[in-house]
Amino acid sequence: MIVVDASVIVSNYLENEKFHLKAKRFFQRLIKSKEIILLPEIAFPEIASAISRGTGNPQYALDFCRELRLFSNFIFIPIDESISDLSVEIASKYFLKGADAIYVAVAYKYDVPLVTFDEEQKKKASKIIKVVNIS
Repeated sequence: MIVVDASVIVSNYLENEKFHLKAKRFFQRLIKSKEIILLPEIAFPEIASAISRGTGNPQYALDFCRELRLFSNFIFIPIDESISDLSVEIASKYFLKGADAIYVAVAYKYDVPLVTFDEEQKKKASKIIKVVNIS
């Protein structure tokens, strides 16, 4: 199992993203291996916003988010009180942005690594969880 940050998913989708090819190869390997991907529900508005702004086409964003829910190896994690409280603690203690703290909290709670292209998130999260670099 692994937690994947929205930055990686968006990079996979948008060809003009800096890490598009890395993200695309990474997802191809993940899908082929059938590894379970944990994704907090907060990812959906983040992904929709980035794709809509990146393409200028809100329908692409809507369609992509609907299709993402169909992938059999994704498990979508609701932000319940325990994740919320853990995120508050992590955000406060490690000076992470709110949404970033949620991804870290999910990885921490399930004791799995996080994959992200966000350098600040990587640096701060690596103090409490394993952060995986994509090659």
